[in-house]
Amino acid sequence: KKSQADWIEMALEKSGRTEEAIGFSRILAEKEGRILEFIELLDHTNHKREAIEWIKKTVNQKPQDPHRVVLFLHKMKKIFEESGDWLMMTALDTEDFFRDPRISVYKQMIESAKKADIADSLMPYIQDYLKEGTIPSSAKNGSIIPGVLPETGVVLGNRYARVNPPVKPILLEIALDSNDPDGVLEWYDP
Repeated sequence: KKSQADWIEMALEKSGRTEEAIGFSRILAEKEGRILEFIELLDHTNHKREAIEWIKKTVNQKPQDPHRVVLFLHKMKKIFEESGDWLMMTALDTEDFFRDPRISVYKQMIESAKKADIADSLMPYIQDYLKEGTIPSSAKNGSIIPGVLPETGVVLGNRYARVNPPVKPILLEIALDSNDPDGVLEWYDP
C-alpha cells in the first residue's frame, strides 16, 4: 500500500523534478527511517554511488536487525551486479561465504569470481579455510582477502564462521565442479 509520501515522491519524479524527489525522500529517510525507499529512489534515478554509501552507513549502524541487514546487502549486490562490478560482487559474496560457509553460497561466490576473472586467485584461501580452518585476515575491517579483493565498506560482527575442518561437503562439491576425481575420492564420505 502506497503512503502519501510515496505518492508525493512519485509525482515529483514523474514531473521531471527528480532532485526535489530525492531531497524529499532524503528528509523522510533521515526523519522517518524510510531508508530503503530512499535507496530505491537513488538507484532508480542513477545515483548509485550515493545509494551504496547509504547502504553502508545503514548496515554499519549498531544494533541492527539481521533481516534488515540482509535486505540492504541484497540491494547493494544488485546495484553492483547491474553495473557489472564483478570484483565487488565477489568481495561481497566472499564475505557471505566466510560468514555462512554453505554450498549455495560457495557457488554464488565462485560464479562472481569467474566473471571477475579471479577464481584461481581466490581458491587457495577458500581451500585453506575449508581444509584447515585458516582465515585469510584477522582484521575486523578492510578486505576479507587483502591483495585479492577490495574492501566492501561493510563491517558486520563476525566475519568468519567457526568451521570444523575439513568441511567435506563443500570440498567434495569443489572437487566435483573441478572434475577432480582424486579430490572426489578424498572428500567423499559414505
